[in-house]
Amino acid sequence: MSDQHRINIPLPNALMFNPVTAMIGTGVANKALSGVQESAARLSSADMRKLFRMIKKCRHLLNGEPLLYLKSSDGTVIEILV
Repeated sequence: MSDQHRINIPLPNALMFNPVTAMIGTGVANKALSGVQESAARLSSADMRKLFRMIKKCRHLLNGEPLLYLKSSDGTVIEILV
């Protein structure tokens, strides 16, 4: 039997749709991408706000169902809920 570990990252809508949060998230994402690949595309805060809007739409469309459900051969389960 495998151990289950749950990681919850709650993000309120007011925080997700805040332009300041989008700028901070964009800076963090661009910094992480630049360390991985030199010619990585740079995100803008407008791109980040579009991403947040898509996540909100997915939350309503999925209605509690997982966005991603993976089960490996060794019994490890990865489930992403939005």
